[in-house]
Amino acid sequence: HDNKKLFHILEIDIKKALAKHKGRFLNTPFIRNMLSEHIEKIIFKRSGRRPLVLPIVVEV
Repeated sequence: HDNKKLFHILEIDIKKALAKHKGRFLNTPFIRNMLSEHIEKIIFKRSGRRPLVLPIVVEV
């Protein structure tokens, strides 16, 4: 249940972070770095550990 809660929190935070940049041209490396930083911060706050985050961004 803890993992589900964490994934839900991550999903909300990622959507908020992407919404801040809505309408702007965003390149893949920028998005990858932004997501990685946000995810690392949240996991570190909750667990006290530094996670290894490997975001995968698919361009459509």
